[in-house]
Amino acid sequence: MLLLEPFGDRRFSVAMPAVALAVFALMGSLFVLTQYLQFSLGFSAFGAGLRILPIAVVLAVAAPASSYLDRWLGTKVVIGTGLVLVACGLAQLTTTTTAEGFGHALIGMVLLGLGAGLIIAPGTASVMGSLPRDRAGAGAAMNGTALQVGGALGVAVLGSVLSSRYQSKMAPVLSAHAVPAVAAHAISSGIGGALAVARIAGGELGAELADAARAAFVTGMDAALLVGAVVVAASAVLVLVALPARRRPQGRLASDPDPSPSSGRSALDLSRDWPRAGARGARQRCGCAPGERTRRNAVKVRDALHKAPVTVSPRASLAETATVMAEYNVGAVLVVEGDSLVGIVTDRDLVVRALASGQAAGEEVGSVMTLEPSTVQGGAEVDEALAVLAEGGFRRVPVLEDDQLAGMLTTDDVLAAALALLGAAVAPVLGERD
Repeated sequence: MLLLEPFGDRRFSVAMPAVALAVFALMGSLFVLTQYLQFSLGFSAFGAGLRILPIAVVLAVAAPASSYLDRWLGTKVVIGTGLVLVACGLAQLTTTTTAEGFGHALIGMVLLGLGAGLIIAPGTASVMGSLPRDRAGAGAAMNGTALQVGGALGVAVLGSVLSSRYQSKMAPVLSAHAVPAVAAHAISSGIGGALAVARIAGGELGAELADAARAAFVTGMDAALLVGAVVVAASAVLVLVALPARRRPQGRLASDPDPSPSSGRSALDLSRDWPRAGARGARQRCGCAPGERTRRNAVKVRDALHKAPVTVSPRASLAETATVMAEYNVGAVLVVEGDSLVGIVTDRDLVVRALASGQAAGEEVGSVMTLEPSTVQGGAEVDEALAVLAEGGFRRVPVLEDDQLAGMLTTDDVLAAALALLGAAVAPVLGERD
């Protein structure tokens, strides 16, 4: 059943159609260009395939780079720029005439591949990053369906515009000559049939028919690609207006020298020797002071949390972080810089980045962590911490004691504490019955 809740988040509802429309333009233009290269320019099927390769090559280069651009410039800028480039590439291809060669089309093809490469990875990351982990599978299925629908519509819509325009241009040519019905049907069905009839007719009549068919096809191709350019340009406007820009990570760049005293240590900073990490600058979501008593017999956060959470340095790679999560069997680790808590990264963050880019393993974890994570005080009651978890849709939250990192509280910890409290309350009643 289709989930409707994610569409309330613009990172999902705007990014998904943006990626789908990029695939719309890519698949539709490939459908048109392969015919143009074979029937209009005269290349063989293999030769046409080779000349389509620049789109794939540029896309393969741009896609990994888009992840870094996304980190530096934000999702809105990267996807919006990609859509503008796709629209420009399609617009350039609409200026094609029968006198133009492959070099003219190559410019538009390069722009098309570059734009598509900038869109797909950040768009997918935006879609998947807007979903909770337990809905990641449904989100991936919806995103994959949107891509397939976009590609199918690209071929159908642009192909229909091309066909209708081609037939309207060929109708006067057919009406001016006494053409057998079988031949007329072949000519009207497409440029391939028209060129086949022209070869059979031969002579001056065959040459005229071939020239007319090529001119009609190029006219139809220009009209189809113009429709694609308008659709993608409208999508670019929507993205630049409505898509939230993902927050750019602040602070020291990975290339800058590490000013901390522990710069000589390994990038991994596991729980066996993690420093007493303060949380200055971390946003407080539950402000109960340590030791404050608001209700009798209430379970405090400090009594339910994991005392030694796993931590990593922001310079640890995503591959190293994934290894640590597997080794300690945890779904999240805290990111600590010097003596400060700077973020939190979950296994879902790693999955999203892996889906967005196949070369993400060497990236630093600081590029995907959640900045300034919500925190609770150890003296808060568990039900207050549960409210923080529910409000933010979190499964875990760091716990502080006097501005020092004390541990990690998860929803499982809250459940265990509630069950323990329930058992303590029920035990006297059961004893009386016995």
